[in-house]
Amino acid sequence: MISTVPPSSRGTSRGFVALSVLLLLLGTGGVLAGLSLELAEPRTHERSQRALMLVSRSARAATALMAHTSLYPDLYGPGGAGPGHLPCPDTDTAAGQRPTRVGLSRAGPNPPCAARPSVSGTVPAHITLTGFRAGIDSDAASEPTLALRVDADVVNNPLGRVVNSVSFGAGAVEPMAEIGIDQRLPDARPVAITRDQLMPVVERRVIIWIDEQLLPELSRRVPADGSWSQCRDKQPCALDAALPDTASLMEGVTRRRHWFWRNQWDRLVNVSVETSCLQAVASCVWASRGELPVTLRLARALVE
Repeated sequence: MISTVPPSSRGTSRGFVALSVLLLLLGTGGVLAGLSLELAEPRTHERSQRALMLVSRSARAATALMAHTSLYPDLYGPGGAGPGHLPCPDTDTAAGQRPTRVGLSRAGPNPPCAARPSVSGTVPAHITLTGFRAGIDSDAASEPTLALRVDADVVNNPLGRVVNSVSFGAGAVEPMAEIGIDQRLPDARPVAITRDQLMPVVERRVIIWIDEQLLPELSRRVPADGSWSQCRDKQPCALDAALPDTASLMEGVTRRRHWFWRNQWDRLVNVSVETSCLQAVASCVWASRGELPVTLRLARALVE
């Protein structure tokens, strides 16, 4: 259980905005296009205003949760669960109830949450990280809690839930998470975070990691003796064939502990080396088409 002092609405909002801005910096604007909340025709103006406020609140919480999961490597480092994982719900206050001051101080995720097929609770008000607090639901201090159901296959604690592009197939119908709304609005429906909404964001973060961390490591490992000949241009090899030493460190941890390998993203990466680059690495550059699955190709640099 994460226990913290009660956050001020100002501090929580700042944390929420930080996550959202970071998400946008990854080029994921418009990711909420598919999030929808269907409402019947409101009977009164007050009911309409209340419904719109809850739609906005649920959508903001969904944005923050997606920012959190896509930024997992940045927030928790190489030994964390990895991008694509969602935090456990809070279970200290029942959905639809207003938390007490003590309840608000504990309004973070309550791990581990391994129950299958899904785990239920409420949207965490915040997630405490080293040095700062990431706000998820900035209205938690003044409004009844929002229900949250998370697919047990994508929770971040306990570790070991493999999440990648293949583990949740394209077009999967079941949502990875659902955020509820005020039950006093019977015509409203939960906001669903689906695979098709979340995976493009997650894959983009993985591609960024490949460009920033994996490609430099591959450049350092290109052997001068031509032993990568099995990865030559027209016969790409698996990433592990190019990096066979599983005991070597990546970002300070062994590969079996690193989120990239634990979640089997490496199975979506192949390596291809232009034959002339096996003896002249300095004159070659890495290139990829920027989407998964991907073949990382080492080819001779073009001179303009």
